[in-house]
Amino acid sequence: MLDLVFSRYPRSVSDVSVCAPLAKSDHAVLKFVMHTTFSTPTTTSLPRRVFSAINLEILTEASALLDWRSLMTLSSVDELWSSLKAYVIWLTDQAVPVGLLKKNTSPG
Repeated sequence: MLDLVFSRYPRSVSDVSVCAPLAKSDHAVLKFVMHTTFSTPTTTSLPRRVFSAINLEILTEASALLDWRSLMTLSSVDELWSSLKAYVIWLTDQAVPVGLLKKNTSPG
């Protein structure tokens, strides 16, 4: 017989029965009960930026601190990008609060 049910755990499959083939198939249809266990997901909280609660006053004040002239004197595009990126990250840290996003996750 070519129609098989494979399982890593011998007791996880029971009540196997061989039924008639589907349509014109030369393989039988197997009907079986699979015994499984699962755990319910737990809710975890993930930190995330809450851009809807941005503090515009802090954003305006902190963004005024950037010295664009000295930034433009950097020797390479990579150096300029790195400095600008670091400034934007710092600015975000100053003006955008962090909230918690609830997410369902499976344990383990």
